[in-house]
Amino acid sequence: MKKRLLSVCIALALMSVLLPARAAEEDTTIFSPQTGQELISILDELRLKNLYITTPNITIMLEGKDYQLEKSMEIYLCESNLTIQGTSGTRILGAKSYHYTLTAQSSNSITLRDLAIGQEDGSTAVFEIGDCDLIIERCDIFSESIEIREDTVLTVKDSTIRDCSYGAIIEVRGDGTKTLFENCRFYRNRPGPLDRLPCISLFSRPNKLDFINCTFKDNEYYYFNDFSYLPVGERKNDKAGLPYTLQNCSFSGNAWDSEEAGTDSAIPAKPVSEYVYDVSDPGEDTKLPVEALDKVIDAASAADAVKQLTSG
Repeated sequence: MKKRLLSVCIALALMSVLLPARAAEEDTTIFSPQTGQELISILDELRLKNLYITTPNITIMLEGKDYQLEKSMEIYLCESNLTIQGTSGTRILGAKSYHYTLTAQSSNSITLRDLAIGQEDGSTAVFEIGDCDLIIERCDIFSESIEIREDTVLTVKDSTIRDCSYGAIIEVRGDGTKTLFENCRFYRNRPGPLDRLPCISLFSRPNKLDFINCTFKDNEYYYFNDFSYLPVGERKNDKAGLPYTLQNCSFSGNAWDSEEAGTDSAIPAKPVSEYVYDVSDPGEDTKLPVEALDKVIDAASAADAVKQLTSG
């Protein structure tokens, strides 16, 4: 009889973790996984059972401990308001054999709050975000880069992005993206063996990419940004303007030339590819000759590039 009671108690304890609790006042379904595997299982179950459609508000509450993942966190087709909420000491550690720590696709409202998320072994993985509305608040993102794909609205506030060791920190790879970084800190990030990569790489022109009250410190990128993958007409020009804005941002100890950072034009040092203008309107306001469009030069900073292009 005692053994039977013990078995029942154990079964009930397991059910309390994997089955949701209901918060009647806010109509919120709450899950409380105890391990990284349980976190993955909950995300998979929500998708496979279509609970993202039938449950309006879902919160996954994490304790102040490590959650070691064995595969990527995958969130697809989420129509709920999904929040993954941590507390002091909560760390989600990415699986070593997986390229992506988080993949979020075609989802309405996802919030990550009070979490540390990254790779403990020093390797770098990726947040892949596509066709999503994602908010990241008060998070410590380490050894991760952020890949922003089409139709994504990404808001990152009061967070740190640090110790990325491979590739650009931010890549924009799809049309229709709107991204805001506010009160964020970027430090000790580096491109790894791809030493000529920029801090920000744009493969598509974003609808919005704003940095407000952000700090860039001790990053080892050769360039702050690179638009060379964009079509010529979508690069920086007098008509379209820069594809990003910087407001009240500070730069110190970075590998790129920071002398121009924070000037009236708010353009840190950058490669000469940004100075390629629309051929239909070459040189207007900039006094760059048409011949400059065909020149290939090696410039240490934006000021150097303009000087070389205009000096003949």
